[in-house]
Amino acid sequence: MSQILQLLARHAEGWQTRTQAIVVCYICLQLLISFAQAVSDQTEFSAKPHPDAIPNIHPPGEVDNPALVPYIVADSRVIPGIVVDETQATLVGSWQYSTHTPPHVGIGYLHDQKENKGAKSVTYVPTLPHDGRFEIRVSHCYNVRRATNTPITIHHADGEQTVRIDQQQTPAYQRLFRSLGTFRFRAGRESWVRISTDGTDGKYVIADAVQFLPIVDRPHLQAHSHNDYLHDSPLQDALDNGFCSVEADIFLVGQKLLVGHMLGDTRPERTLERLYLEPLRERVRANGGRVFKTGEQFTLLVDIKSEGSATYAALRSILKKYADMLTTSHAGKSEQRAISVVISGNRPQPDIAADEQRLVAIDGRLTDLELQRPTDLVPLISDRWGAHFKWLGHVTFDPAERELLKKFVVSAHAQTKRIRFWATPDSPQMWRELQLASVDLINTDDLAGLSVFLDRAK
Repeated sequence: MSQILQLLARHAEGWQTRTQAIVVCYICLQLLISFAQAVSDQTEFSAKPHPDAIPNIHPPGEVDNPALVPYIVADSRVIPGIVVDETQATLVGSWQYSTHTPPHVGIGYLHDQKENKGAKSVTYVPTLPHDGRFEIRVSHCYNVRRATNTPITIHHADGEQTVRIDQQQTPAYQRLFRSLGTFRFRAGRESWVRISTDGTDGKYVIADAVQFLPIVDRPHLQAHSHNDYLHDSPLQDALDNGFCSVEADIFLVGQKLLVGHMLGDTRPERTLERLYLEPLRERVRANGGRVFKTGEQFTLLVDIKSEGSATYAALRSILKKYADMLTTSHAGKSEQRAISVVISGNRPQPDIAADEQRLVAIDGRLTDLELQRPTDLVPLISDRWGAHFKWLGHVTFDPAERELLKKFVVSAHAQTKRIRFWATPDSPQMWRELQLASVDLINTDDLAGLSVFLDRAK
């Protein structure tokens, strides 16, 4: 900055024309803007430790589990939703920084030193852009040295709720975040989340970042809820997040089609009709013949886990009761309705293909692209990510694998088929690559995370 001012002073007397003066002033102005922008960018990107925290004692690179280093998220701005890191929180009591146990958000995380239990807390206050429902998630590293009953209080529009979490358990989302539930909030800075040490069991309490994910009923054509029935509210959680595709595993038990990942997980009351078909019919009727009022096509992917032919026969009988809202195929032509049912898993393909009036289609594999199968019978191609790619959604996507992904997508689209991959890691990096490649259905168990990611990308 001082050099620029000296330059102006040295050459001012030598300016011969007004034009010269204007040119020089313009150049200097651009230099000043660049300088200010550089300072701003540096301030924005270089996070500093909390001034009230005890400094980290571990040198750079010293970690207890190097395999988890790729799960560190150094820049919280790439995380969907609104993120408040511990550097922005209010500390009560003595907390110490550490980077010893990955993963974490930002420059590190805080721990309570296992001292003065009940006298310490970390409070996070977000700036929420609007009223609404938000899913609250906290990040923490995990191992046997962590507290098993850490209390976290959420102050929301309807009061306060305290949830205790086991910080020895692996967080469900990217091995970093775990959900505390969904709550209603008001816009502004009225709400807060507080991690405290009250009643903890003598082990380390961890405080890292808090994530506020808005819940929106905004349709996302690319969003597919994998193992949807495992969520707290099957189907409804997906619809709340705008998902246009859900997946349910079924077993034929007696005369019932029960939903569950394993046969031992099934319950008599958790039937395909009760969890999916009946609530979908109610919603379609309420929305004038569509799942979403905006008219997006909805896919119900039914993964048959029991014997194919018998299970399909029972499914076909049940689906006839809902035929008025289901896409129907006859003589090679499909009549699109609100919901398209696609069969995966143990697919009795000859049985399905033989139906003259079909209420279902088949989930194909990449090998089916070589067979040029009719789109009304095989409208969707699905395959396991790990069978074709080594990339796990972190670091850099290999250019050769990126080209292979594009090749698969182009081949599917050339036959007017949609494509998805299952067993894809849940990370924004993975979602970004799938979206850039125009993959039609992005597989996820992280409903709110993908919903916010897709909403940002619009």
